[in-house]
Amino acid sequence: MTNRVIAGAVVLAFLLAIVAISYGCLAGLSAANPESTPAGTLATEPPATSTTPTAYEEHNIPLNGDTDLAAFARDEMNRSQIFQEELAGTVPGDAVFVHSLDEKRYDYYLIPYEKDGYITLIAQVSIKGDVADFSSAYVPSVKTQEVVRPTMEEARKVLSENGYDGSLSARLVWKPCEQTQSLVHPVWEFEQADGDQIYVGYYPFDDTIHVYDELTEKTVMG
Repeated sequence: MTNRVIAGAVVLAFLLAIVAISYGCLAGLSAANPESTPAGTLATEPPATSTTPTAYEEHNIPLNGDTDLAAFARDEMNRSQIFQEELAGTVPGDAVFVHSLDEKRYDYYLIPYEKDGYITLIAQVSIKGDVADFSSAYVPSVKTQEVVRPTMEEARKVLSENGYDGSLSARLVWKPCEQTQSLVHPVWEFEQADGDQIYVGYYPFDDTIHVYDELTEKTVMG
């Protein structure tokens, strides 16, 4: 009986020695090749560099004096394979800048793409600090040469016809309101001598131009 216990102890000691030697060999291999990952081990550190662009890099472009927003928006649409038929053969027209009156939304450009003298597509590019972000694009519902209605000339004419000074300083603005629910239909904001604003906007449902004393928040759905 005693001999069997001694033999068992010797075998156990021999097996432990083999395990220790194997562990030492593996440790030595890892030290010699630090870039390798032992089988069964999850790599928790990301690679130092990556060729896959982040979402920020994919949809934004830094703003500087050389930034071509029309080319950027075209590249984004081509990358996403959207509006390919409308884009084909077009040249970019003059972009229109719209000031956001909603603190939750950004200022933006409406950039037209023209073919045969008419606008086939308009892209929206939002301005987020020092970067531009491609937001969306749309096809005009009617054949047109104008990015927005009314044009400044039309707005000034209607303003004069309603007893206001048609030479007031103006800018395009937008916020969700009763007067316009769509970003593609900004309104003209005219500043009067007393500092008050007056607004001129286009109502597409009956193709008319209206003068508004204020832009009122939409409170009822529909």
